[in-house]
Amino acid sequence: RTGQGSNGAGFERGRVRTVRLAGAGDGTGPRVARAQGCAWNERRRILAVAGDAPSSRTNGGGGPGTQPAQRTPIAASSCAVGLWRYGGGGGGDGEIPVPIAVVAASPAPAPGLSVGAALDFLTRTLGVSPARCHVSMRTGEEAGDDEDLDLDLAVVEPHGTLRVWRLPSGGSNLEPVKLAGDDDWSGDRRVCSVTWWSKGRLAVARHDGDVVVASVPDMSNALGEEPEAFDGSPALVTCPRVTDEGTSERVVVLETPPPETVGAHRWRLATLNARSPREMLRAHLDAEEWGVATQLARLHGLDPDEVHKARWLASPPGKEALNDALSKVTDRAWAAAQCAAAVASTYEQQRFVLVYGLKETERRCERNAEDETDVKWNWWTRLRLTLLAQLDRLDTLNAVHLGNHAPRAWASFRSETIGDAAVGFATAGNPRAAETILRRHPRAGGPSLLDALEALPETMSPSEYPGLMPWAQPWCGTDAPTSTRGARVPDWVEGS
Repeated sequence: RTGQGSNGAGFERGRVRTVRLAGAGDGTGPRVARAQGCAWNERRRILAVAGDAPSSRTNGGGGPGTQPAQRTPIAASSCAVGLWRYGGGGGGDGEIPVPIAVVAASPAPAPGLSVGAALDFLTRTLGVSPARCHVSMRTGEEAGDDEDLDLDLAVVEPHGTLRVWRLPSGGSNLEPVKLAGDDDWSGDRRVCSVTWWSKGRLAVARHDGDVVVASVPDMSNALGEEPEAFDGSPALVTCPRVTDEGTSERVVVLETPPPETVGAHRWRLATLNARSPREMLRAHLDAEEWGVATQLARLHGLDPDEVHKARWLASPPGKEALNDALSKVTDRAWAAAQCAAAVASTYEQQRFVLVYGLKETERRCERNAEDETDVKWNWWTRLRLTLLAQLDRLDTLNAVHLGNHAPRAWASFRSETIGDAAVGFATAGNPRAAETILRRHPRAGGPSLLDALEALPETMSPSEYPGLMPWAQPWCGTDAPTSTRGARVPDWVEGS
């Protein structure tokens, strides 16, 4: 039937069609007696079905006048799987499932009553829905190789046993894969869900909550020595992650805490992502795991400067951060520039950082002193001038604040002109601070003397700021005013 959606788009309701799968019940060769799970690959149009294989033990005769032979309900059975490809018949509803691999059965258990068979008998007797197989299929193109048409199939039997089959490229028989430790499927160690992570690697979840990415067939954990732990019996599904670099592996984990767990949330989703070494490095840097990040960079040949730079930027500037991070950066131009950009929490730490930057410029300028027209030499000399100016301003602000240091005040003071700073303090009614700034930086602040006087509150008596009067020294002298900021010897770069 056809209809119309709320957005006006047309759609066609799907129709249910019963299709007999050739080889699944025609009595020829191994077959699936009762389907318990399936998986579908849309691109290859392949259907995988898993379920019970018929038991060899039967009840009743088979001759004339007798009831047809019936499978003993409590007989032990094995898992059977089969593959069919849909195609032909004109497409659409006319497609026909064609068997592409012989149905394969896992080795049958010992004859007699088994736990799985007993549970199967009870569920049938009580009318409970039968347990299902969890089926996961992986084909070659999912690994990005269209020519690799091999197929891997993983099945978790209803009672927690994991089976893996492989269909080689061009083959027609599913080959069982012997897994290491396949006798460890009891109790909470039973498998509850699987999905393919990549070629040769299978994400496996157990009823105890452990999730691993196991290499097939040795079942070694690609995630490390310890599994990822979740609550309840996790369910897994493959969900590739699309990035700028392409498609990478990702598995979504549905975690269902046990009912006795107190909390409003009864489930949550988590992901296991495949990441490149650079992505992992960024994740460790964001988490400030410096030791792990350093080892990862060394192991994969990444630039260790990324670790040291990130550590410096994440640490409060000071002596400790210089020793642990900035001193190890091989890009010395970046390191010296960071000394000029840093804002430390104390006067002592700020001065230590600025002096460190000056020492670095001294070494670099000496190295390139032979060619004073060199671009690098000019850059280092300009940076040295900037650091010297900041050092002078830091001492000035320390004198203005009477030894107290405020990082925000320092960040603001270093970015404004001397004249604006003096006018700002005068506007706030602090002539002492304005006078200190102008007297310590007379050449830069002298032209703003009258502006500072004009900014002082009109209610303030001139007797409170005699040092700012134009007739006071050094403003009324014939010689250029000299700095009173201290006895610092002019640096060589200031006279060049």
